[in-house]
Amino acid sequence: MTKKQQHKEINKAVYEFAASIGYDALDEGEGGRITFAKAGVKNWRDTIEYHLSRHEACTVNGASSEVETDCELINSYAAHKQLLTAL
Repeated sequence: MTKKQQHKEINKAVYEFAASIGYDALDEGEGGRITFAKAGVKNWRDTIEYHLSRHEACTVNGASSEVETDCELINSYAAHKQLLTAL
């Protein structure tokens, strides 16, 4: 499996994981990032940015504790998938 295929596999798994905890992936054309948001979110602070090449998620200061916890879950899941694909 090539590195590009590994990245795609990890990203697909992360999208599915984020969906399983209630997030939609919003591609806003930013290139290397995807925004995860729950349906009906009204505050941009309660979104999660996922970096496609680094496989890291982050939130802004002031995000709700639920979003911060979900971000940590996504990061843990992405790190686990990286280990499994030996990237």
